Amino acid sequence: MHGDRHCVGHAAGGRSDHRHRRTDLLAGVIIGFGLSLFRPALLSSRLKIGLHNDATPGEASLHLDDSATFFKVPSMARTLERVPNNTRLTLVLDRLSHVDQACLEVLREWSRNASARGCELVVDWKALHARVEGQRAAA
Repeated sequence: MHGDRHCVGHAAGGRSDHRHRRTDLLAGVIIGFGLSLFRPALLSSRLKIGLHNDATPGEASLHLDDSATFFKVPSMARTLERVPNNTRLTLVLDRLSHVDQACLEVLREWSRNASARGCELVVDWKALHARVEGQRAAA
C-alpha cells in the first residue's frame, strides 16, 4: 500500500510538471513572437537626423533622412533641444520617406513651444502629413 501512494503522488507530480512545461512553451512562443515583431520595427527606423547651422546667423536646418518612427523620438527630442535660442529652424523633408504619429507629435510640440525661446519651426505641414502614410507629396 505504501508503494501505491508513492506511485500516485509521483503521477500527480508528473502531470503538474507537464502543465508547467506547456506554460513555459506558451510563454516562449509569445516572447518569440513579440521579438519577431520588435526587430523589424527597430530595423525599419533608420532615421538620420542632421542639425545644420546655416550661413545666416539665427538660421538652421533640420534634415530628416529615411523613416522616422517612435524608436527615434528620444534622438529627435535631444536634437531639437540643441537648437540655440532665437533660431529659425527649417525642416528639410526631401529625404524623409515616412513619419509616424509619435515623431509628428514631437515636431508639433516643439513648434508650439518654440516661441518661448525665440525660435520658429518652418515646415511644409502638408508635405509632412503626406509622409505619415509613407506617401510622398507631389512635387
